[in-house]
Amino acid sequence: MKTFEEKLTEARTNNLGAITTTRLRSDIAINDALRRESIKALTAKLEDVYDALNLDHDMLHRKIAASRRSEYGRVPALINIIAATYAWPIADNSRASDITALQEDMLDELEGLDGDVLLDLKEAKGYHSFLDETFETVDGIEPDYKEYEYFVLTVADALQLPFVDNKITEQLWHKNENKALAKISIDQEQAADALARHQDLLAS
Repeated sequence: MKTFEEKLTEARTNNLGAITTTRLRSDIAINDALRRESIKALTAKLEDVYDALNLDHDMLHRKIAASRRSEYGRVPALINIIAATYAWPIADNSRASDITALQEDMLDELEGLDGDVLLDLKEAKGYHSFLDETFETVDGIEPDYKEYEYFVLTVADALQLPFVDNKITEQLWHKNENKALAKISIDQEQAADALARHQDLLAS
């Protein structure tokens, strides 16, 4: 007769095996594996691009980390970074005359991906409202959801990515736009208070 410890060991082994089998047969597991494969490929591609353009890798890694929280989905968020980099492949205005040449260098790293597709993707993506450097509100532009999805899939196909987790919806975008507008209101109030205190100091 088996001892309790032997039965416990056998049950543990059987249960772990059943859990592993069930997990790996799940569509979620398959999609997760393919998503991670896409993320790994895009991260490597972005690092190659930043090397070619001599851009700051620390900044890139911060952007990649932020992509985990993107309303667009992780893979589309990384594709968004590619599109934004292509639109402005320089660190400061002093190299503005180099943009065209750098864009060509970037396309070489992207295996001949059409640059117009990246620009169209960036335009279709839209953006949320924000404050400019003068604390004036720049109104957000809602994404063109169908066009955005098409251009994301076009880039994914060109880069042979096996999975795209496109999450952006009209409902989600408006929810986050309302949050952005609320933050703008708070920031403007704080800026107005700071200006008033500064003027009071100057007048005293």
